[in-house]
Amino acid sequence: MRFNRIIFTAIVFTFISVLVFVTQSKARAAFGLDPSFKQVKTADNPAVYYLDHVRGFKKAYVNAEAFLSYGNKWSDIKIISQADLDKWPDMQLVKEKDNPAVYYIKNGKKVLIESARDFTNLGFKWSDIANLNKADLEQYASSTYEEVKLVIYKLTDYELVKSKVSSAVYYVKDKLKTPIKSAADFIKLGFKWDDINIVEEDDLNDLTTGSYEDVGLDIGLASATTSLAVALDSSSPKGGNNLPLATTNNLLAVFNLKSGTEQAEVSRLDFSLKGIFSEQILTNIHLSGENQIDLGITPAINNKTASFNFKDSPLVIGAGETKKIYFWVDLVDCPACTSHDLQVTINQASDISSSGVVSGNFPIMGGSFNLVSALDVLGQAKIEELTVGEANRQAIIGEPEQIIGKFKISEISGNEDILINSLTVKIQGSALPSSFFNLVMENEKGKIVARANSVGEERQVLFDLAGYKIKKSSEEIFTVSASLNEGDGRSLNLAMINANIVGSANSFGLKVNYSNSEENIDIVRKNLGVVAKKLEASKKVFAQKTGTIIGVFEVRNGNQEIYIDSLDLSLVKSSGAANLDKEVYVVDYDTGEILGQIGGPALSAGQVNINIADKTLLPKNNLALAFLTTMPARSQDGYTYQLILNKVNHRTADNIFLTNAIDIKGEIFKVILSQVSIYPNDSLSGKIYAKGQSKVIAASFYLESSAGDDTAITGLSINKGGAGNSLTYDNGFSNLKVYIGSKKIATVEKPDKSAYDFNGFSYKLLAGKRIEVKVYVDTIKDLKIDKANLQITGLVAQGYNSGMETEISGLNTSSQEVSFVGAMAQVEADAAGQIILNKDDNNAASFKITNNGGEALKLEYLTINSSGDGFSNSAGYSNLRVGKASDGKSISSKVSKPVAGSNKIKLNSYVLDPGQELLVNVYVDSGPDVSIGGFSVYLSDLEASGKTSKVAASVSGLPTAELSVTVGAN
Repeated sequence: MRFNRIIFTAIVFTFISVLVFVTQSKARAAFGLDPSFKQVKTADNPAVYYLDHVRGFKKAYVNAEAFLSYGNKWSDIKIISQADLDKWPDMQLVKEKDNPAVYYIKNGKKVLIESARDFTNLGFKWSDIANLNKADLEQYASSTYEEVKLVIYKLTDYELVKSKVSSAVYYVKDKLKTPIKSAADFIKLGFKWDDINIVEEDDLNDLTTGSYEDVGLDIGLASATTSLAVALDSSSPKGGNNLPLATTNNLLAVFNLKSGTEQAEVSRLDFSLKGIFSEQILTNIHLSGENQIDLGITPAINNKTASFNFKDSPLVIGAGETKKIYFWVDLVDCPACTSHDLQVTINQASDISSSGVVSGNFPIMGGSFNLVSALDVLGQAKIEELTVGEANRQAIIGEPEQIIGKFKISEISGNEDILINSLTVKIQGSALPSSFFNLVMENEKGKIVARANSVGEERQVLFDLAGYKIKKSSEEIFTVSASLNEGDGRSLNLAMINANIVGSANSFGLKVNYSNSEENIDIVRKNLGVVAKKLEASKKVFAQKTGTIIGVFEVRNGNQEIYIDSLDLSLVKSSGAANLDKEVYVVDYDTGEILGQIGGPALSAGQVNINIADKTLLPKNNLALAFLTTMPARSQDGYTYQLILNKVNHRTADNIFLTNAIDIKGEIFKVILSQVSIYPNDSLSGKIYAKGQSKVIAASFYLESSAGDDTAITGLSINKGGAGNSLTYDNGFSNLKVYIGSKKIATVEKPDKSAYDFNGFSYKLLAGKRIEVKVYVDTIKDLKIDKANLQITGLVAQGYNSGMETEISGLNTSSQEVSFVGAMAQVEADAAGQIILNKDDNNAASFKITNNGGEALKLEYLTINSSGDGFSNSAGYSNLRVGKASDGKSISSKVSKPVAGSNKIKLNSYVLDPGQELLVNVYVDSGPDVSIGGFSVYLSDLEASGKTSKVAASVSGLPTAELSVTVGAN
């Protein structure tokens, strides 16, 4: 497989520029709907959706304003079925066209993705971002990560990591990153390449570097005992020649890698590109072995260095063996580059990561090539996708040689004949890659020119044409056909994406012009077929009989009603695996009905026939069959079993007996014992809530699954923890809710027990992953307890695929203790003041406010009462305010024209910490005509709330004692 070189532009949000590349293509039908169906709804629901045929998403309009903001008309809306609508996943990532901010949308709410690091850590793809207009985006209410359940896994959640721009692998523990020195060390430490997680370089740079000893890795690992000699092979091109631009598959160098007396493994090769050239001319760089088959490694390009990382499959060189590595490039046309040159080298031993000691006469340099323009002498190929015709717009499941594509290949320069070495097509559309087998390419005379057994990685099919010749200025038509075994209701569109074509005169890889159409082919089922399915439990499969699923097959009917009589079945097991010793039951996968059974020993001994009691299968219906048994007691990790459905014996409605000899192999069942560990969430340590606060997290745990089988969790038990206090309704708690991840498994409106057992749910915990269990609860202000924690005392879990009991560790571990405090304040009269005629800022009275609760308070409103016409603007008073006694600074707004009796004055959210006292003065301006004498002042109300919890504070000491204010001339 070859990959185009991509120059990435740094992508960040909010405080860094954002540049998102989204490939736009002509809309094509997705999920079987015509591309013209863009605004849709179902017949019985008013919600209107936009269908994005390019990305395959649906988006509900929040309201009519959003719908009309795009210039849509109500007459544009098409009515579709709920089943068709359900095929489309919801759109999640959106932005405005000219605004870099990206949002996650869900249930009518939007959340700003705060950084590119968050975007990546959340597992999102840049290509999934869609543009909305401003009016539409504004209809979404703003929300937070927590509210919509977006969980960001931090770097410390992983053990084995590497950055996107480097091949170095690190072991992470205790906030230390320890580089694994070699592939040999990696293997000897028992690590697996599949466990390496890709992380951001900035996250990795935040960690301190440690040693093997610092993190407890085995420091007794033997150093490399073999060698790896590197040299330029004698067959490597000498250089000095002209290398035409706009050509492909150009060999720059051949390197020899020779191991010593023991096997050597290479995990990374770095090549330096030398010479005067523009990086833009390099469209593809790839490596091959002597067979010239692409090694399939994507190079990381950085500062003219191409780094090939073999972490998933190290390059193995046997003892004393020499392997040749071929370095190839594809070039684009560049009129300004014809005086340039190009060369590849391995600069130093450190450019090769190997289990052996690397040696060689470095730098090891390939030949230097002069870049020239030769379009006037080179051939040029053009590939056009043609229509398959009306008769071939359907591909029928189960029937061979279904036409799925047609292409015309032409030589258009007239300079030379062309030789087609290989053609690569891609299966586009909703069709499953696993649906295709026996793919064939024929020329226009009906001769088979290439074959492929199945669809490979990235939905691609490689056809080897071994130098098929097309004469200059000529053309030929090629047809691609295949057999399909599934995919009813899906569609496909075959596109030509790569062609290895060389000129017969000059032997250079030639530039190819591609032209693909958007013609879709529908996949349909007309005949009885059988496919093997994954070994997964359905909602009903264990309805009547529990056990381990060792096989699942789907029988697919054609256009007539049939009656299944029996099945012929056989078993393949690994060496040493125990014979099945219990009954094997045939179960209807969708209903749980037991259809038949056979003894395990008989099945282990050879092919058996299982009778089915005339199971009716209607036209175009499927019957999924699950095979259940109880595994032998001495089953061990690694044992494998595989069922083979040899025959399906059935009768037609005319009582004609038919046998389908299919020999379909089921999925391999591997005995894998699963384990779940329970840990408290330490981030809850020291958490303080205000009494009266709602939706508080009373307890949080992590459930961590071991590698191996996924785990099905169907039961959970909790009890009060070591704090000794129960979250009961009598103690002031209500609405106790338990969540596993984002799934709510229980609600207890009025909890009345210390312990609860929750059942009747099912949660799938993926192998090697962790999920959070949270317990939420509402509290009242006069809560009777001050501390609480919980324990998980029971977990009902079994292997998701195997059905085998899961081992649980960490039961009865208490969650972190949380505390509950009151939001309280006390108010007291302190001292009376004096008012002078015609004077500003008279101190009329002083009061003391004390925070005697456990939470910081925001002071919001104070109600000041006076007798007679005291403080009245009509009596000559103005600008009533409250200020700190210490410096007179106002902590309230002013009441410019106060009234007699009661004045409610707004405090400016002054914050009073727990235990803090605040002495305040009541200030007022007096005019020349105020009455001499006096009046009384007191406080009747204080409104305050918890700074964090927003819970209204309980206030004591109100109304305060009355203070007698005197009014005089001086």
